Amino acid sequence: MLAGAPARRADRLRSELLTQRERLSEAVKAKSEFMSAAAHELRTPLTVIAGYVSMLQDETFGRLPERFRDPISAMQRKAREVAALIDEMLLAARVRSGTAPVAPMPVDLRDAVREAVERAEPRVTLEQATLSYEVPSAMVAAEVDPDHLAHILDNLISNALTYGDGRPWVKITVTGGSDARVLVKDRGWGVPEAMRQKIFEGFVHYADPEHKPKSGRGLGLSISRDLAERYGGSLDLVGTEPGKGSIFVLRLPVAS
Repeated sequence: MLAGAPARRADRLRSELLTQRERLSEAVKAKSEFMSAAAHELRTPLTVIAGYVSMLQDETFGRLPERFRDPISAMQRKAREVAALIDEMLLAARVRSGTAPVAPMPVDLRDAVREAVERAEPRVTLEQATLSYEVPSAMVAAEVDPDHLAHILDNLISNALTYGDGRPWVKITVTGGSDARVLVKDRGWGVPEAMRQKIFEGFVHYADPEHKPKSGRGLGLSISRDLAERYGGSLDLVGTEPGKGSIFVLRLPVAS
């Protein structure tokens, strides 16, 4: 009788755990479906709005008065921001539902980082930031979709620049070994302890009372972690200190 009690408790716990997993899976699926549906519903009217704004800029309907040029340009910028949000929502929904197309192949992380730094150069120049990288002499090949890797690297660099102080400082380091790694280190705000896991949840922004709030979609780190895990890798915040910066590490399987 006594011997059976622990077994029954173990069975009950297993059943409860299974139920919780099923509920979590259903919640993730529902969230992904909502994000996908919302993104599709937003895309059509946005396309119409962006089209008319472009026609106004091109003076399709006649000469545009000078006083309208700045407001029209601002409308176009905001339309692009919303379009980028829609694209990220769709990507997040596809990755979480497992429907995002993947084409893993051997990718040299050294080249991927160099290209990411080049893409960030206009923003780096504009913000008078410092962005450097260090790569080994030998190839560090990871098994990953190159487009998804580019998305992850762009998000990590953007995040480091966004939360940098004054003139942001960012350094990227590539290392090899049992796995392929990219370390992204900054000297920005740092991440408060209470937010260190939440920043990977999506639609999450963290504020610092000593800094002006930053605009953004709050999806970058969430999507990047989901993408890394899709390839058997990981993305983690491995070091941070308020006011001194953070270190993120992307780990990916080594290409065979």
